[in-house]
Amino acid sequence: MTRYIFILTILFSLTILLADGVQPFGSGTDTDPYQIETLDNLLWVSTNNTSWDKHFIQTTDFSASETINWNNGAGFSPIGSIETPFTGSYDGQSLAVIGLYINNPEEFNMGMFGKILDSTIQNVQMFSTVVTGNFNAGGLVAHAYNSVLNNCFVESDVVGGTNVGGLVGIAEGSSLS
Repeated sequence: MTRYIFILTILFSLTILLADGVQPFGSGTDTDPYQIETLDNLLWVSTNNTSWDKHFIQTTDFSASETINWNNGAGFSPIGSIETPFTGSYDGQSLAVIGLYINNPEEFNMGMFGKILDSTIQNVQMFSTVVTGNFNAGGLVAHAYNSVLNNCFVESDVVGGTNVGGLVGIAEGSSLS
């Protein structure tokens, strides 16, 4: 019985440790960006707002389909918020994120990136993306302010109240190419 309790304790501890994802390799600088290789790395970014001013580069295609089961059905929590916008950079290197799911119909700024400010998002490919939000909803970015989005593609179903778009919900003072 003691051994059984010990094993359950270890499994529970590992679940808690991985609940906020896995920190990616790199230091987050321009010359040594964090390397997003897995969904667990992206989860780490999402849950660590102290990283939202850092630099990221995606190194592999990965599935995000398990996000449909996250947060009691609400799915993925966006990177960047009204209080703490994402101010870093993300280069997807034309690699894919497949199946990202967000279902938060009462909330603002729903997308893989919620609110970005003075940021560069480039070379991102997203497929089978589903986003439901309220005000400002986008497959990749909900609210882009003074930012650059370059060479990004999103295949998405996006539903929201106001400022809704497949790629970006609203772009203010931003460049999209």
